[in-house]
Amino acid sequence: LSGAKARAVRDLSAHFADGRLSEAAMAGLDDEELMKRLCAVRGVGPWSVHMFMMFSLRRPDVLPVGDLVVRKGMARLYGG
Repeated sequence: LSGAKARAVRDLSAHFADGRLSEAAMAGLDDEELMKRLCAVRGVGPWSVHMFMMFSLRRPDVLPVGDLVVRKGMARLYGG
């Protein structure tokens, strides 16, 4: 891992170790609160949170509009 990624992993671990994050709590949070809590972790941004919501929490109503591939696909489908 790069230094930045290692710091991100350590910060994520610290959030779990001190109770700021837990698997059970994350599953019950609404999208806005989950975004707020996960973005407080070094190296985690909206894209990462959207991917986590879609693929780990299996939330069907997440659309990562900031994702370049999603934006290009929408432009291709709907013009722009």
